[in-house]
Amino acid sequence: MEHIDDYDMLDKDLEGSLRYARECYAAEAEEIANDESRDWSERIRADAELVHAKMTKAEKKKQYQMNTRNKELNEIFISLEWPLFEKLDAADGYIARMFKECSAMNIPPSMYKPFILEKVKDMIDQIAEKRETLDKQRPNQKEGVVTNASMRSRRRLQGN
Repeated sequence: MEHIDDYDMLDKDLEGSLRYARECYAAEAEEIANDESRDWSERIRADAELVHAKMTKAEKKKQYQMNTRNKELNEIFISLEWPLFEKLDAADGYIARMFKECSAMNIPPSMYKPFILEKVKDMIDQIAEKRETLDKQRPNQKEGVVTNASMRSRRRLQGN
């Protein structure tokens, strides 16, 4: 194997080789996507490759950013999912108890369900307002600086 001193030439050769391989695979991908005897996973992968091949560089960059953000959102949600689930489960228990007590008092569901749900929404708004007020009262917290408290607050905001 010969030694290559010109790395720019190597990059161009590599880009050309990749482009050629993608073009060859695109032809094969179209054939796989249309072949109904193939596995669904193969056909879906081939179809995705065809869509990717037709995208512009800007569209690919935007798609990459969206995928990255979706992954980050998912990681944030997963990190707090269980504690949130437990709290919502407890809240559901309270609401179910309210519903049972209203039924026991012979109040029709068409009357108590909207009433209780409106009260719960109002409580959520009050909690959000309280959090916003507390956030404004912290003078030492600079705008844009991420602290543990601001991260918790942001996570809570995302849940509402």
